[in-house]
Amino acid sequence: MFGLNYELKVPNFDFVSQAKPSLFEYPKPTTVPTTTSSVKLPTAVLSTSVRAKARASKKEAEKANAEKAEPSSGKGKTSDKDGESMLGTSKV
Repeated sequence: MFGLNYELKVPNFDFVSQAKPSLFEYPKPTTVPTTTSSVKLPTAVLSTSVRAKARASKKEAEKANAEKAEPSSGKGKTSDKDGESMLGTSKV
């Protein structure tokens, strides 16, 4: 509350309020609750990472099958690329 007198000066006056002083107090500082959770949440798995892992395991399985099917002697061996180029198809 403020006021001025006819000379535009601030007069001395008293203000009496019947309100509780607690209404005019500063609010108490808040504290951030620091609770630690011992429950481990599951990690999100992206579909791209699942696909990449599937491709990697598929390649490893193909390599293992190719090594098992590979004859012990090197004679008469044809590479997959030569056979594919003759047929006009390619692996994806």
